[in-house]
Amino acid sequence: MNRNKGENIVNLFENKEKKRRVIDIHCHILPGIDDGSDSWETSMEMMRIAWADGITDMIATPHFKAGHHNASPSKVRELAAELQTRINAEGIDINIYTGNEIMYFSEAADMLDAGDILTMCDGNYVLVEFLPGDNFMRISSGIDDLRYMGFEPILAHVERYECMLRDIKNVQELARRDINMQVNAASLTGALGGKVKKSVIKMVDEGYIDFIGTDAHDTGKRSPRMSKCIKMLNRRYVSEDVKDMLYLNALDIIEDYK
Repeated sequence: MNRNKGENIVNLFENKEKKRRVIDIHCHILPGIDDGSDSWETSMEMMRIAWADGITDMIATPHFKAGHHNASPSKVRELAAELQTRINAEGIDINIYTGNEIMYFSEAADMLDAGDILTMCDGNYVLVEFLPGDNFMRISSGIDDLRYMGFEPILAHVERYECMLRDIKNVQELARRDINMQVNAASLTGALGGKVKKSVIKMVDEGYIDFIGTDAHDTGKRSPRMSKCIKMLNRRYVSEDVKDMLYLNALDIIEDYK
């Protein structure tokens, strides 16, 4: 993602020629295939929450982990299509796209290349996570592995990795290499505690964060809500970078699909 922002950026909140969109690139909203939604009832209630909160587009990103019983790409697409049909019937105007959140493993790039794991919106971006205790070398080399195969990795919830929280220089190094990073909306508003919130705000202050997602799993503490985070960002920042994190960068993923 280009961190040198262009001059003619769309104003997400004021431009009357474009529908206001808030794009959630990271959520576990498809029923019964990972540790997210456990039923169609839960998925539908999560969608109602998202719609009421102002979300207009969601990329469903069920977990993909080596050695686990992972849903196939066709199953993910089938469930996403069914969820789209159900919410359309209820008048919930949210566009649903597909992807995976990949727990990095050495064969991930080959499986992505073969189509056995979903990229984001069937484009070039991939959402990748690591274990919280993984060291910086493993995270960095895993991302390099995906890039070498021609993919554009997005590091999921960067605030969860101990090596990033311990040393901001690791985040700086990823940003220097133009590696995409995502944080969870709830982390910016203090859900993981004040220490994490302070670290995430510093990452945003320095321009290191490209995407914000809900990482929603349920209808409770991990529900698909962005509005509180959006209000906080708009109070704190004047720059166009807020719109990049909330909309324009995510639109690149969707337009890569189109």
